[in-house]
Amino acid sequence: MENYIKLYMIGKGSGGNCVYKVKSLLNKEEYAMKRILIDINEEKERNTYFNEIEVFKRLHHCNLIKYQESFIHKNKLCIIMEYANQGDLNLLIEKYKKEKKYIPENEIWYIIIQIYRAIEYLHSKKIIHRDIKCQNIFLSGNEKINQKIIKLGDFGISKILKCTYELCKTPLGTPYYLSPEICSGKEYDYKSDVWMFGCVIYELMTLEKPFEGINLPNLIMNILKKEIKNLPCIYSKELIFLCKKLLTKDVKNRPYIWELKNYDFFKKKNDSFKTISVIRDNMNINKVQNYNNKINKLFKIKLNNFPIVESEIENEEDNERLSTVKEDDNIKSLEKNKQNFLNGK
Repeated sequence: MENYIKLYMIGKGSGGNCVYKVKSLLNKEEYAMKRILIDINEEKERNTYFNEIEVFKRLHHCNLIKYQESFIHKNKLCIIMEYANQGDLNLLIEKYKKEKKYIPENEIWYIIIQIYRAIEYLHSKKIIHRDIKCQNIFLSGNEKINQKIIKLGDFGISKILKCTYELCKTPLGTPYYLSPEICSGKEYDYKSDVWMFGCVIYELMTLEKPFEGINLPNLIMNILKKEIKNLPCIYSKELIFLCKKLLTKDVKNRPYIWELKNYDFFKKKNDSFKTISVIRDNMNINKVQNYNNKINKLFKIKLNNFPIVESEIENEEDNERLSTVKEDDNIKSLEKNKQNFLNGK
């Protein structure tokens, strides 16, 4: 803890657990520090929290919150991780609620594709998140150049499976997002994450949760028996279909995350969503801003709907490297794909 100074609290949970914004005295970078009160002599409790660290350590993806380090300080487990400087999806939804506006479909697709990539990566590593919700999906990036990246975080109750089709039995997760199979006490697998993903998409489209209740038993009954409300007609039939498909109650008919590419419209969206990699050392702020203006003119939308992203590329030999793309090639790539992405083709 001697290497960090606490700036202020950014979140508080049960049992005295807190999240602080901290600053490193070594590299002057800002991070989030999750501080958890634990009994280091209690093996079960210790293993539960250390699970998050083990999950964190093996994850390297541009749409996941990065793990920095962890340590014990005064009987508290401190996990240092990437700080998401633009809040979470819940704050974004509240913003649109106050403005009494729906979130534009282009912005929803922008969010969906990045969450999809994060979940697909987790599942490829045989990891079920088990607590996907708007409060655990963060927005990060350099606001000076309108950079916005979606980051999935909070792996406290993630489960590492031994094989692809292993099933879980422990009913964990936020009640509003619990899948029908968990509510009914059945075994569950990766498709439970897909249900939660569907709940997030529903919230983005309607600005409210798909299922609510006056108490937990009533909520569970609604999840099991009640159908979702009609989705706003301002959205495309493809987006409405996707949301309904992910919220299919019968787990046998709900797709795995990797099966979404089987839908032509989704594959085109994913393929058209080109991530532009920029090495900041080679571009000053003025140059980046000029580049942003060119993109704005091409897309005729605000840049935060289609940002410049510093991307990480995954492969077997190097789990964390940067891809550099020339500015002229970026513009040509954007021009080639803008109609497919923005027009929903």
